[in-house]
Amino acid sequence: MPGLSQSQAEALLAKHGANRLPQPREDGLLLIFLRQFKNPFIYVLLAAALVSWFLNQYINSYFIFAVLLLNAMIGSLQEYSAARAAKALKKMVPSFSTVIRDNRLQQIPNEQLVPSDLVELVSGDKVPADIRLTESQQLSCDESMLTGESLPQEKQSTRSIPDSATLIERTDMLFAGTIVTRGRGRGIVEYTGSNTQIGQIASEIGGTAN
Repeated sequence: MPGLSQSQAEALLAKHGANRLPQPREDGLLLIFLRQFKNPFIYVLLAAALVSWFLNQYINSYFIFAVLLLNAMIGSLQEYSAARAAKALKKMVPSFSTVIRDNRLQQIPNEQLVPSDLVELVSGDKVPADIRLTESQQLSCDESMLTGESLPQEKQSTRSIPDSATLIERTDMLFAGTIVTRGRGRGIVEYTGSNTQIGQIASEIGGTAN
């Protein structure tokens, strides 16, 4: 099976968009700052500061408010910096898929994967899209993130399961975000990005944790 040509892949990429999950809206510095006060211990200190104020113990009240403000500022800067560093690190470590294009095996960034791409997967690979198997050899996949099943699920290309079946019953499909734990397989990409099973979940909750 030759797979797509590069021109076909480029046309499909323009049609379907990049193979990435919906991204959550990033919190601004102000929202992160306000979140620092969502702590029962902080509420106690705020109450103590107010009580001190009404008892005319202004020095104690100012001191408590100053400590709370300083703590919130430090916490906000740390959280904001950590979020930016994590985002930058994620960009520095791209993920790749092994596909067959133009009659040859090649590696491409996961984001460039498109429906109808022919993908090869081996043990240890993270599944980059929802893929219908065409070939499989002793293939198992950890789908606990989607199904809650603790044991790897055996996959096979010899049966065609309707899409109306449950995820566990769909043994001819590999789902984005799951992990190949054993064997190897080859299959056709059916869904990418927000159209995958995990993409639909991410859209419903307004973001993703991958």
